[in-house]
Amino acid sequence: TAPKPKTSSNRNQQSSTVKKKGLVVLPYVKNLSEGLRRIFSTHGIQTCFKPTRTLRQALVAPKDKTPKEQKCGVVYHIQCAGQNIRGPCTETYIGETERSLKTRFSEHK
Repeated sequence: TAPKPKTSSNRNQQSSTVKKKGLVVLPYVKNLSEGLRRIFSTHGIQTCFKPTRTLRQALVAPKDKTPKEQKCGVVYHIQCAGQNIRGPCTETYIGETERSLKTRFSEHK
């Protein structure tokens, strides 16, 4: 006898045994991601991997970082360097400046 042609009901039965349950997107980690993909696939979960750092992020740096002493509009904390009757002063000063930190620190001396 001739073999029976596959019908849509046979295909539905086969696909129902490996039914997809969802999708997970993970950062790619060499030697770990491949194992995770196998584990997830046995449970019917599709995996996609994304790079942790793209080539664009590694190559593009639009401008240099501003040094801390040149930053403006910051909150700063200064420990008192003076003396009182009991010994060294333990007071602190917390301030905010619109000028650069270098300028403001020089004013505190």
